[in-house]
Amino acid sequence: MGSGKVRGVSTLAACLLIASCASPGAKSSGRPEPSATITFHNQGRDRIQVYLVAEKQEWLIGRLEPLQTARLPLPELGFAATSQSLALAVVPGWSGNVQPRRDPRATFSIDEVSDNLPGEEWVFVDGRLRGPLRGQSRGPF
Repeated sequence: MGSGKVRGVSTLAACLLIASCASPGAKSSGRPEPSATITFHNQGRDRIQVYLVAEKQEWLIGRLEPLQTARLPLPELGFAATSQSLALAVVPGWSGNVQPRRDPRATFSIDEVSDNLPGEEWVFVDGRLRGPLRGQSRGPF
């Protein structure tokens, strides 16, 4: 192999190595994109499913094991331009065919305005849903 081919292969290998180290989808601003999430603590003994319930729609936003804490993503639909009234619903157990509005086991939050939900913190303990914990001391669960 000639020195020109070696240099070309070396340059190509270096470019591939650099490209493989770069994180996909990284923004040039250096700031992460804000995402609409809530923090949810399952302090109970049961697995739970967490739903976001609107007047005509409901979204499964997460499933948590006992004593698990997770940041649950909120659906983009409904948060873009309007401030609609929503509630959180928690249903014990994991099932694929749950309709929280009709499930007698469901526990509901009070209605919230969609604009206020992102960043809120919620706790499910002893069959009750506590929250939002906006700037409050969480205290013992």
